Amino acid sequence: MKRARPRAKYLHISFIRGMIRENVCHIEGWMESNISGEIDLICIVANAALDRERSNLSGL
Repeated sequence: MKRARPRAKYLHISFIRGMIRENVCHIEGWMESNISGEIDLICIVANAALDRERSNLSGL
């Protein structure tokens, strides 16, 4: 039996930016070890970060 790795509570912003660049949220089964609810939560966080990035860029 494999031991479960501890879940990360917070994601580093550079990791989120990397996810946005790679469109990780659109890859099915990206984190097979996690339940889909956690993947959805990560995608919500990443999408919120993407919206913030877009608004920052439009203000330039």
